[in-house]
Amino acid sequence: MPINIFSKASRTLDTVTNAKSYGATGSGTTDDSAAIQSAVDYVSSIGGGTVFIPSGIFLVRNCIRLRNKVNLSGLKGSSIIKIDDTFKGNGSPNSISVFPNVLWNEHSQNTFDSATADSFTIKDLTFIHSSSLSSLNSIILLRNTNGVTIDSCEFSMSGKASALAVYAYSCNYYMRICNNKIINMTGADTGGGIWVSNLTNIPDETNMTCDVSIEGNSFTSNSSAESLAIYGRDGIIKNTAVSGNKFLTLKNKSKPQSKVFSIYGRTYYTASTGTGVENIIVANNLFNVEEFGAAVIAVGSSVSLTDKIKNVLIDSNIINFKTEIPDTNATCILGYDTGTAENIKVSNNIISNTGNIPCKYGIYKMWNVERNHVKGAYAKACISDCINAVNNYLYDNMQPNSAAIKNSSYICGNVVQNCLRGILIDYEGTYNILNNIITLSDAASATGIYIVTAPSSSVINGNTIYTVNSVSSAFNFTIGKITMLNNMKFGTGKYIYSNIVLAYASGNRIDDSGFDTFYPGQILDNEIQDALPVGHVCMDTSTVSPAIGRRKILPGNGANKWQVIKM
Repeated sequence: MPINIFSKASRTLDTVTNAKSYGATGSGTTDDSAAIQSAVDYVSSIGGGTVFIPSGIFLVRNCIRLRNKVNLSGLKGSSIIKIDDTFKGNGSPNSISVFPNVLWNEHSQNTFDSATADSFTIKDLTFIHSSSLSSLNSIILLRNTNGVTIDSCEFSMSGKASALAVYAYSCNYYMRICNNKIINMTGADTGGGIWVSNLTNIPDETNMTCDVSIEGNSFTSNSSAESLAIYGRDGIIKNTAVSGNKFLTLKNKSKPQSKVFSIYGRTYYTASTGTGVENIIVANNLFNVEEFGAAVIAVGSSVSLTDKIKNVLIDSNIINFKTEIPDTNATCILGYDTGTAENIKVSNNIISNTGNIPCKYGIYKMWNVERNHVKGAYAKACISDCINAVNNYLYDNMQPNSAAIKNSSYICGNVVQNCLRGILIDYEGTYNILNNIITLSDAASATGIYIVTAPSSSVINGNTIYTVNSVSSAFNFTIGKITMLNNMKFGTGKYIYSNIVLAYASGNRIDDSGFDTFYPGQILDNEIQDALPVGHVCMDTSTVSPAIGRRKILPGNGANKWQVIKM
């Protein structure tokens, strides 16, 4: 039999029902909760469609339960849902709709609760609440859903309540949150924008939240909670894209936003294992942060060593931030020690500290850090404690005792300009420092590569360092055995500042008008142009003990090329 495309089942999704047809007034004074719920229930009974919220202010005092295939749609900017200050949500004991086996305390109240609804869209609605409302959990709560879209809504949430605009609670599939404007908690100490979690306590593939898109939204906050958070909580979150969003954090020195955007493995129930997040893309977002306490973007968990964070890409974001908090520990992109991490990449981001007070780090404890531009003042380093720091552009960090790059295992191809220190190693480990170009500031204490602890082994190869101040130095090693190959130093500063045992030195080119002493085990095939009348003073420890004294390396010794310039 041919399919009748004009049957009732086919037509229901196109059905539009006006909420006013079921008694909603839009007056702003009459409770319209029951009328809107009746309209939703009717459309659900005929198989789906759209409940249209016309222009007006629709007051709600009770939670509205969303249904399968029932859309809510309004007129952008003029269809307003107002949560009354006497609002009673779906949390015990004042609930009209309690979902079994989900724990909510008496203060947990949600305006719209999806429960197990699938395949619906909420579009072009504005949500506000009374300034005196003090108890609100979230505007929209999504749990056990499939195919939900929240599009082009506005959440204007100034007031006392510490709430979320959208809370994706557990087991949500194919969710899209896009083009929304969230002004969250500008009058409260806490409260966030969008949180995606998975509170199942069953960390397996059948109970995960997956395929989530958060794009084109605008967040404005001066509260302490995250504007956006993605965390496994006690389940699994997989395949989430965060792109094209704008984040504005306003100044709030008394209660600054701790983190603007967080990706956690877990936050609760530490006894469960296997929780975490996987396949997360954070790309092409704009962050303008006027004050923050801990991080603009935080990746990782501080709760459990069993958390899993895998395949996270933070790429092509623009992050402008500043702080007025002295001695802050704030970091732009922050990683944690705990949990199991794999394939975390931070690339192509533009990061700027636009203020005068230094933050602690630009990028800290990440994995692969590539092709980022990091500018401004950082008390410790622009990039620190990462596994790979490759092809980054770092500049204008003049903080005392700081550096462009610090304690990262593989440092290659970076360009450093106008920093007090280029590369600083003060933690024991194995380091490869290769092919970096460092232009130092005009400061007496400026140093290109500074090693102040005993690494198990370090190779410094192919680096080019430009010095400006005659007292500055290209290399400063206070301890350790270093292999130096094919490095070049230009300018008026010293080549090596201190006396150091070099395991091997070969192929280095020194344009040197400062005095430097070093004790290589072997020096072979170096090219040294020396403006000092006495030449370089070196020691070859393979033939002379340091206790005996120093000897001058004569021209031609060990196939080194020397050019002694008379002063």
